[in-house]
Amino acid sequence: MPLAQNTALVKVGADLRISVQVRLGMAYVGQFAGSVTVNAVQANLAWRF
Repeated sequence: MPLAQNTALVKVGADLRISVQVRLGMAYVGQFAGSVTVNAVQANLAWRF
């Protein structure tokens, strides 16, 4: 989705290393404009073997 005019875009995320092989991540993205608000949350789990 293209950004509307005069839009604030917020992105924040964090990763937690549970062990040498496992990582858990969470992220948020928000888009705020006069008549449009879009929110998204993402979670991921990575296991290296």
